[in-house]
Amino acid sequence: MYRKRVKEIFTPGVIGVPPTTKVHEAIRVMREKHISCIVVMIENNPVGIFTERNLVKHFAVSDQDFADCEIQKLMISPVLTVEQNTCVYEAFNLIGVHQIRHIIVVDNNSKAIGILTQSDIVKHLGHEFFVEFKKVSQIMNKNVFTISKGDTIQDVLPKMADKTVSCLVVAEDERPVGIFTERDMARLLIEHKDIYNLKVEDVMVSPPHVVNEYTTFNDATGIMKKKNIRRVIVVDNDGKIAGLITLSDIIKGLERKFIDTLSQVINEKDVGLQSALEKLAQRTVYLNNILSSSIDIGIAATDINFRIMYFNPEAENIMGYKAEDVIGKDAREILSDENVDLSKFNRAVDIVRNNLGHTFSFERIRNNENRYIKARMSGIWDQDKNQEGFVLMLRDVTARKKAEETIHYLAYHDPLTNLPNRLLFNQRLSLELARAERNKLKLALVLIDLDRFKEVNDTLGHHVGDVLLQSVAKRLKSRIRKCDTAARIGGDEFTLIFPEIHGPEDALHAADKIIKALEQLYSIEGHELYVSASIGISIYPVHGTKPETLLKTADKAMYKAKEQRLSTPHGNIYLYQEEESEIPRQ
Repeated sequence: MYRKRVKEIFTPGVIGVPPTTKVHEAIRVMREKHISCIVVMIENNPVGIFTERNLVKHFAVSDQDFADCEIQKLMISPVLTVEQNTCVYEAFNLIGVHQIRHIIVVDNNSKAIGILTQSDIVKHLGHEFFVEFKKVSQIMNKNVFTISKGDTIQDVLPKMADKTVSCLVVAEDERPVGIFTERDMARLLIEHKDIYNLKVEDVMVSPPHVVNEYTTFNDATGIMKKKNIRRVIVVDNDGKIAGLITLSDIIKGLERKFIDTLSQVINEKDVGLQSALEKLAQRTVYLNNILSSSIDIGIAATDINFRIMYFNPEAENIMGYKAEDVIGKDAREILSDENVDLSKFNRAVDIVRNNLGHTFSFERIRNNENRYIKARMSGIWDQDKNQEGFVLMLRDVTARKKAEETIHYLAYHDPLTNLPNRLLFNQRLSLELARAERNKLKLALVLIDLDRFKEVNDTLGHHVGDVLLQSVAKRLKSRIRKCDTAARIGGDEFTLIFPEIHGPEDALHAADKIIKALEQLYSIEGHELYVSASIGISIYPVHGTKPETLLKTADKAMYKAKEQRLSTPHGNIYLYQEEESEIPRQ
């Protein structure tokens, strides 16, 4: 399992819609394709995702009719993605940390090529995983939310949304008689105009799939695979509800197995840790000498009342506190002093009390620099399975996060001028065109080419040419609005997007200011340089509605400007016009 790559198990092919698609149309596609989510894409680049849970949530919290809304208003964005060569466990970890059921698989160009779901992971788990858990009671979720047959959809819809659960169990005398899922709710919202007065007994799935709490985990999972279902209800010997097993519970079990394996590896390498675990087995109240300072994991152990009982050297380094200054203090007090949102801590505590682990992240300021900390909380239990305390495992992931931010920035920006590159320009142009179409607005696309720039490189060297390009970029940025986009798309070519203009005159006026700014003297390493530029302009929707059409039109206009060299108040500016156009050439 841990050696596999995403490309070996993901579901290829993506069913997607553009951001301007109406919600009712997206839901219709989901229904026809029998899928639980749909990807929102621009030119095969995933920009969001819309799921059955989104649908239930928005109908529960608002009286508005979302059917005619554009899906970009309700989608989850940004969307999480992985490349196809990513290890399955890394993808699984993302699904667990972010508590999601789908993750989009992309190629090397960030184009969507498929989806990895919880079902895909569970389907490919080997037999060695299932034998780890003898009975379903070892992994089932005991927090089962129940409803009655007589309840109305209006009663249960807010409950499903508030609890963020995928299903509600219909019970009589503590025994399951039916089940109602997010997919059932989504189906009702699609097929019925007035659903709120429907009763649960009219729409629930009955009888539900159940297993006894002594059923082997392997058998229960086999039922889920065979029936192609996401969940089964667990009952005791009296037939009363004891718990619920979902795909998410199986994923959490996989996470627990991985952590146990990791702990075993550390145990074998660290005598101090082994000693601490032996003491824990003898009902030690707090952990002692959990890890030596050679391990780069910060460890803080508390008693059941959150008083810090152990604080290893790496925890001191990560959190900036000496052990003697925090021992005996409430861990919540320390986190609060670091401006950590305590709701994250409290959520972790609630989860750990159910004998699970939980990961969360927070930031702290150290030496006037933001540091990013990843924390995992687990419980300390005695031989009688009574909880004695908590363990926090801390890692400073600042370097990794900054590296990810840098990689992301470099992927979308020109390294010389720091302007958006062609990729980011294309994305912004697509978004602005969609917004212009939606709001009936005009937009100008401007192409700028520096005249005789090659002469500067040939006579003064590429270094001077690079500094000149940086100076040009600064002047462009200083002459545009916050809502505008300036980008370098290659060599000495720049492009601008002017959204929300009233007409061609606005674009000509802005281009005139840019020409005047660019023609001012440049002083670079003892050289005084003058630069002229040729500017071509196309207008949406006058000259086209597609990005490629507007780019070609602006390119033609730019070369027309180079040919004519008009001596007008607008310098070398040409506004593209068809022969029948009534717009005068500037």
